[in-house]
Amino acid sequence: MARYALHRIAGGIPIIFVIVLTVFILLRLVPGSPINALLPDDATPQQIRELTARYGLDDPIMVQFGRYLIAAAQLDFGTSIRYNVPVSTLISQRLPVTFELAVAASIIALLIGLPLGILSARRHGTWLDRVATGAGLFGISAPSFWIGLMLVLYLGGRLGWFPTGGQLPSSVVDPGPTGFVAFDMIVHGNFAGLATALHYLVLPALTMGAAMAGLLVRMTRSSLLEVIREDYVRTARAKGANEWTVTVRHAMRNALLPVVTVFGLELAGVLAGSIIVENVFAWPGLGNLLLTAVSARDYPVVQGCVLVFGVIFVVVNLLVDLSYRVLDPRIKGRDGGIA
Repeated sequence: MARYALHRIAGGIPIIFVIVLTVFILLRLVPGSPINALLPDDATPQQIRELTARYGLDDPIMVQFGRYLIAAAQLDFGTSIRYNVPVSTLISQRLPVTFELAVAASIIALLIGLPLGILSARRHGTWLDRVATGAGLFGISAPSFWIGLMLVLYLGGRLGWFPTGGQLPSSVVDPGPTGFVAFDMIVHGNFAGLATALHYLVLPALTMGAAMAGLLVRMTRSSLLEVIREDYVRTARAKGANEWTVTVRHAMRNALLPVVTVFGLELAGVLAGSIIVENVFAWPGLGNLLLTAVSARDYPVVQGCVLVFGVIFVVVNLLVDLSYRVLDPRIKGRDGGIA
């Protein structure tokens, strides 16, 4: 297992390298410069040259990239041009906020997607099946920004059930230390603050979880329909086992392999795709930071955020692969790991 994990981690390093290199080069090919945003319109050429040299932007691209890699290997992602603070500080402040949103969206997706998928498979061909598959198709097809805007318009604006933006009201402060507001509130015993944090979390989490839930419905249904036709499932039924026991205990475990794969990929995609949702709901996470940095041509922040997202993709895919052995011990490699 350990050997396999190390092998997969080593295989992910070139992928991260290519992603960072591509973004690094493309940023510098896009018209415009962060220096123009920092200086007034009447700045002299001398001022522009001095500030460009200060940030090392006058060196060749590959020289800048090599310098960045050496610093990044020491967990130094540079200093933000816009905020004038270390990029690592900005990321450490914003990443827990995005993680909290992603975890909430994943929980909502699981609570909706798995039951609907199981129900759809067990009631195959009935009106329940058609409703569940229709709901899944809607979740997959509807753009996240549209779902978010509709939730803001109706549940937040017209009905006034939920706040439409931000993570907390100005009167409530995260007590720390983790940055996961809901967890911090529990640790400090502030249940009123916990209720407020969850109230603000509902709409963005629903928006992010909708597409995830839709895909889980479709994948769970199709995977379970294949498994429940197997001989061992019919044998369990013939022995008099309860239908739900047959479905959950015998069929569902073998049907989970493709579901876990899709869920892992969607979880990584949710983190990277948080840019749109965080922008709609003014959620102060990593996606919002990345969007602001792109607009301001803040190269160090964009590169740091992309590097973090790349690492997240590699780690999530590794965890998905390792979970296969737990779900099905037959999936082994020659060294006792996963094939």
